[in-house]
Amino acid sequence: MLNTVNLFIALVVAAITYGTPLLFGTLGEVLTEKSGSLNLGVEGIMFMGGAIGLGGVFYYEKAVESPSAFLAVLIGLLCAFIAGGIASLIFSFLTITLRANQNVTGLALTIFGTGVGQYIGEIMRIREGGFVAVGNDLKAVFISSPFPQAMQDIPYVGKILFGNSIFFYLGVVLAIVMHLFLNKSRTGLQLRSVGESPATADAAGINVSRYRYLGAIIGGGISAVGGMVYITTIAGCVWNHEGLSGVGWLAVALVIFCLWRPLSAIWGSVLFGALMILYLRLTIPFIPTQLYKILPYVVTLVVLIIVCAAALAAVVLYNLISVNLAERKKELATIKVLGFYDKEVYRYIFREIELLALIGSGVGLALGVPLHKFIVLTVEMDQLMFIRTIAPRSYLLAVALTMVFTVVVCFVMRRHVRRISMVESMKAPE
Repeated sequence: MLNTVNLFIALVVAAITYGTPLLFGTLGEVLTEKSGSLNLGVEGIMFMGGAIGLGGVFYYEKAVESPSAFLAVLIGLLCAFIAGGIASLIFSFLTITLRANQNVTGLALTIFGTGVGQYIGEIMRIREGGFVAVGNDLKAVFISSPFPQAMQDIPYVGKILFGNSIFFYLGVVLAIVMHLFLNKSRTGLQLRSVGESPATADAAGINVSRYRYLGAIIGGGISAVGGMVYITTIAGCVWNHEGLSGVGWLAVALVIFCLWRPLSAIWGSVLFGALMILYLRLTIPFIPTQLYKILPYVVTLVVLIIVCAAALAAVVLYNLISVNLAERKKELATIKVLGFYDKEVYRYIFREIELLALIGSGVGLALGVPLHKFIVLTVEMDQLMFIRTIAPRSYLLAVALTMVFTVVVCFVMRRHVRRISMVESMKAPE
């Protein structure tokens, strides 16, 4: 039992370590997308941040006899942030000023940033005549926890809560601050309005271009810090050309997974970190390592499909109920005039909707079986096959989810029934 607990604690701590770079990359991309820009160059930005951030710390250590731990961390953060800011400035100029396609520009930035990062790392390696690595004293500063050992030794929770690097706690604070900024501050709300409806924001007198530039540049700087964190913690303060491969794309996937919410990025990054190292902690002989490594992307796709399906179902139900209430407004007002209580009116109208939803679920299942078979047979190839049979519990789960959505939407629509004015509705013509 004790070994199992220790294994779980070690897994969580390792997941936090691997998830911290993803946390910074995700928060930066969330801020960028909230401002209305889709920057797919996170991979290249993190490469640049990793190389330049490590270079700043490395050359600071060489220039000073007794380097300060605080200054070393600060220099690494600043160098990485500036590198990411410059890369995002290029992206912003091309997409905002010159109106270039964001997807193409982001992919080009990925190639450009990866090349720049690897070039800088190789230049440093050639000049130093070997590996570019930070000394053990500074390495311990980047890896060790800022909390005292007594707090880390608390049974069960000490290592999980207080045994992580300082960057994880900086990331958590940054996520909280970003959440408050985007939802509570005037500037944050204006930034979101620029991303959601630039025409409306411009009509309100908000400088759309300025907010987009600032959001992309600051977001890119935060993402670049994630690259520096990866090199100084996971890679052991040693430059590795392939160390950051795929991390930026995981950050982009995590943005979708956490639904563009900074607070959700905290636990999402830990989950993705656990999925990244699962092949090291839980090995099954007949499962290739590559399957473990694609788990974060598979989880993102599954969540995206579920969220989109749930949103579509909720929107359809909401619109249908709204139309139904609007067409039967006079009828419902008449029932109220006759003295029926609100609960009785709710049961009268929503019971019909729930019954229709149940009938619709049955019809949908009957039509869905041949449609599923057609899609599977259409997309299958000689090298790739899909499961052609559907388990009975899947049918039950689909019906149950549909009914849950129906009940939730009906509960939300209760306020529309309460607002029906009996006097005005009775005056309406036939």
